Amino acid sequence: MEKNHQLFHFILAVFICCLIASLVVLLAPGNSVRQDVQNLGTDNLFWPVLASFFLILTYFYKWGVILVVSSILYLLLWGRAGTFSHNTRSLFCVPLWLSLLFYFVSLYFMNFAYTWAAGAVPKPRVENVIYFFFILGWFYNLNIAINCFANELQQTRLLSLLTAALLLLFTRLLLNIDNNISTAYLDLLSGKATNYNKELNSRYTFLETSNCNICIVEPLPIIPTSIFHGDITQKEDLPINKFYKEYWHKEGIYLKAPNPLPEDNNLETLRLIGRRIKNKLLVSEN
Repeated sequence: MEKNHQLFHFILAVFICCLIASLVVLLAPGNSVRQDVQNLGTDNLFWPVLASFFLILTYFYKWGVILVVSSILYLLLWGRAGTFSHNTRSLFCVPLWLSLLFYFVSLYFMNFAYTWAAGAVPKPRVENVIYFFFILGWFYNLNIAINCFANELQQTRLLSLLTAALLLLFTRLLLNIDNNISTAYLDLLSGKATNYNKELNSRYTFLETSNCNICIVEPLPIIPTSIFHGDITQKEDLPINKFYKEYWHKEGIYLKAPNPLPEDNNLETLRLIGRRIKNKLLVSEN
């Protein structure tokens, strides 16, 4: 009876989460505008059905190494220590097969909703949202597996050498200067993100206040790697130019000159930050 009660709460929680996620997408600012402009859906149902399946496989390929390392570390450091209280363990007292079913079905329909509506694979911004549920669901199912095999895990001896080696490897992955976290912080600390935001707002102000029908806008001089994914072009009527002009109710919007390519890697950006700090310190001393 208690298991049925927990199963009901699990299904109810999943349903509420899916409902909230759907409302967030539907009520997002600008969503109605994008629906009118970016109507790129496809009538070929076979493609989104097949593509959504293969997209899930790519997630395991992209995240495979770090997921395995993180899972083994989690298992060695916390999973067998029995650190979960009785109330906390009850959150994971659901059948593993059912949880895995919800996990893969949720990932599948996240991809299917986009590929069917837009006629393309999810963009990086959408992928990041799917990645969040992908990683969260992975560790939720890992906790369920720990509960299912708690006795076997308690009887297995901890391998301290393996734990230390994996911890070092995991730390190395986190401290990689070229990973997403480092890139995001370097874009913030270097001022790239701030300058990029100023340039975009300046462009939007021009388009909002100008009476031009065919508008020529300045290129973006600063390209932060972590948030930049594309921009309008000079002459070609690419889809992004079409969306831009229809959103601002213009006949055409083009760049005055091409945007510069991101030249500085993360290590060079870090050196630039160091030189800037050094110059400020020298000026303050003088």
